[in-house]
Amino acid sequence: MAKFPALPATVDRYVREFLNRLAGRSGNAGDKAVLHSELAELGLAEEIGQRLSLPASAVGSITDTLKPVQPEITVPVDGDGDSGVTAPDAPTAATGLSTNGIFGAVILQWDAPAYNGHNHTEVWRAQIDDRAQASLVHEANGSRYTDVTGNTTRHYYWVRHVNSGGQVGGFNALAGTAGQGPSLIWPT
Repeated sequence: MAKFPALPATVDRYVREFLNRLAGRSGNAGDKAVLHSELAELGLAEEIGQRLSLPASAVGSITDTLKPVQPEITVPVDGDGDSGVTAPDAPTAATGLSTNGIFGAVILQWDAPAYNGHNHTEVWRAQIDDRAQASLVHEANGSRYTDVTGNTTRHYYWVRHVNSGGQVGGFNALAGTAGQGPSLIWPT
C-alpha cells in the first residue's frame, strides 16, 4: 500500500482521527484499512466487475465487489504414493455405559472408542426411557461425564461417538441406562 501522506493542519480533527486510524497511525496496534487491491495481490480475493464504475448505492457489502479465493491445499505424498493423510474411521457404536449416582449428580462412564479419528462422545438424557424424547446434554472428550442434575430425579442416558469428520456412530443401546442421585437420609 502506498504511504498515506501527512494531513494539512486545516483538516478537521475528527476527519484527521478517522483517516489516521484507516492508515494505521492511531488506534490499536494492527488496525488499518485493507484495500480490495491488497486482498487481490495477496491472493485472498478476486475483484468482481469494475468497482470504480459502481454507484455507492449498488454496493451492499464487500461480497458485492469481492469474492473469496479458496486456497489450494496440497498434501505431501510419501514414497508409497500415499497422501499421508488418513481419513477417520466410521465411528463404532458406543458400549459399556454405566451410571453411578452421587448427591445431586450422576457420574456416567463408557468404554473408550477403538477407532481412528474419534473426536467426541455425545451424552443424551431424558426423564423417561424413550430415546426419541432425549436431549443432547454434553459432548465429552473422554469416556466419563458428571451430569449435575441438582436433584434426585431418575434420568435415562444414551451415548454415541462422533469422528473428526462429523460422522455419528450408533447409540450404545435402544433402552436408556437409568441414573439418579441418592437422597440424603439423616440418622434419627
